[in-house]
Amino acid sequence: MRMFLSKVAQGGEELFLGDKKFNYINNFFCNSDGLFNSTGEITTTMKIVARKFGVNFAKPIWSFIRNCWFWLFHLNDIKEVGRIKAEIKYLSIETLMERFVWKEDIAGDWTPWVITIIRQSFSDDCDGAAALAKFWFKEHGIEAEILNLYSEKEGHAVCVTKNRETMVTNERVVDLNPTCWEKEVLEYFHGKYEVII
Repeated sequence: MRMFLSKVAQGGEELFLGDKKFNYINNFFCNSDGLFNSTGEITTTMKIVARKFGVNFAKPIWSFIRNCWFWLFHLNDIKEVGRIKAEIKYLSIETLMERFVWKEDIAGDWTPWVITIIRQSFSDDCDGAAALAKFWFKEHGIEAEILNLYSEKEGHAVCVTKNRETMVTNERVVDLNPTCWEKEVLEYFHGKYEVII
């Protein structure tokens, strides 16, 4: 199997992560060893593919289920939450994120809706902070996206504006240099994360 994948990976687009070169074929990244290294372990490439699947497919489905389940028991609060949601757009991003309180996810990694975060008294993990920041930026006409940072054992979600000038990580708002924003994001966490997805 490794030999077949290595041969298939000889064409297609190239991607560089650090000093490693990967080829992009049929939505798959393959290095010269294919998906497995010489000892049969899954390579970093396969871990990236699995994480992309989780971030783009599994996590949104689980998030939808969790949000719906949450609101099944809190529907009578929707009017008050809607009022607060309309008011928070008048706050600065710094003031809004100062209200945010980090807490660890229970029952799997998921991204709450903004109304869920508000109903939870602005308390969630990094996914909630990134979602809240993205909502604020959208309300102010600023394009932003949620990016996921990964190391070998853990991950972290941040919101970064598309002009790459601002990053929000939990309750902190960080200015970035758009010419080297990826490097600055990774350095901000003191090398704790290695990959941005």
